[in-house]
Amino acid sequence: MIESIKIENFLSFKEEQEISFIASREKGQNPSESENWYTTIGNTKILKMLIFIGNNGAGKTNALAAIKYLRNIALHKCDNIEEKPDYEPFMLDDDSRNNPSKISIAFFINDIRYTYNISVSVDSIIEETLIMHDGRNTASVFKRQTDSKRTSIVFGNACDLCSEDKKTLTVNTLGNTSTLATFGSLNLSSAVLRSCYQYFRNEMRFVSESDFDPTELASDDDSINDPILKDILIRVFKSVDVKICDYEVTEQAIDIPKDILEVAPKSWIEQMKEKYPDGKLHKRMITFMHNTTHGNYPINVEMESKGTISMLHMIMLIFDMIKNRRSTFIDEFSYSVHQVSMDLMIRLFVALSKRSQIIITTQTVAILNSINLRRDAIRIYQKTDDGETRINIVNQALIHKNKNLYNVYMSNKLEGLPFVEKYFKFDEFIENIKNELK
Repeated sequence: MIESIKIENFLSFKEEQEISFIASREKGQNPSESENWYTTIGNTKILKMLIFIGNNGAGKTNALAAIKYLRNIALHKCDNIEEKPDYEPFMLDDDSRNNPSKISIAFFINDIRYTYNISVSVDSIIEETLIMHDGRNTASVFKRQTDSKRTSIVFGNACDLCSEDKKTLTVNTLGNTSTLATFGSLNLSSAVLRSCYQYFRNEMRFVSESDFDPTELASDDDSINDPILKDILIRVFKSVDVKICDYEVTEQAIDIPKDILEVAPKSWIEQMKEKYPDGKLHKRMITFMHNTTHGNYPINVEMESKGTISMLHMIMLIFDMIKNRRSTFIDEFSYSVHQVSMDLMIRLFVALSKRSQIIITTQTVAILNSINLRRDAIRIYQKTDDGETRINIVNQALIHKNKNLYNVYMSNKLEGLPFVEKYFKFDEFIENIKNELK
């Protein structure tokens, strides 16, 4: 689980901004005893969910991009020394565009806390550190630095590499590649480095609802055919009055059109023959059975409403997170899902998850009406006059827990509201436009 993320000089983030998952002392207003918004690791209470709210361009997606960027640095090994690392500094002043981007993450693997930091310039990864804290002691795993001449790595007491493997890792770590990614490409023995590498590879998932294709649902064999997931889906659909009583996954075999075969590259044709030995394209489809007063009728997934598909996708993601203990980042969350259904899915997640997390960005402020939403799970994103992203938390000393967060936000008491009537003379604006159109 993630404890915190810090972002500095990356895209719209200039000054360091922290995204903390540490829960406050708020008790919440859970309608069910099974709903718990945090997981306790040692003495730390880690929130299972964060919700990023803000105007278009406020920096919500950039926050997810920073986390994904850190993950890519940890996993991606450059092929040659000439390749430049990705570098995306704050560009709206003269100094920042020449300074390094800095991102760090504190996370737990079982009960051990790690802190991973990177500092990236246009030419190289100039600093990288990994620190381990087991609840009693804090120790360095490694500290790596790169200057114009060479890359050096100092291994700490928490590093379990043998002397020979330390030399191998140092020699193979290029200035444009992280130590962690280099380790992942080599056959070296280290339980500590392996667990951290696998954490970034397996326990982070990034999803964009806007780019989601409903036909992709059928391709996820492990999820869509799981009997437990199917039972959950049907129960949820029934509880929110969606008239779906069953579904079936089928496979269709389609001949590859001759006109495509005539012009396609030989290499592509060979790949198709290897993938589909029978010479046919195989497409999996989901058919939903709708219960009506006239009987049960099948409907293809592509004919279902966007809201139904979004619900199905969300429940599958929740199921995946619970099974695999992932942290999942969802950009542009559930525009088309009814608020009642959204409330139910949030409640499902916090009740069933243990060591998984969900982080969502949304402009759908109706989510603030959720009856059991914790104030400390909300992050308000706002752009300053200088173009910087600021992340604001709900001031619990000023906003009483019994107050409706939606009403508080719409009154601009949380700041970050994109349109405030008293600052915008609407009638004067309209009159000016009318005069210009004459």
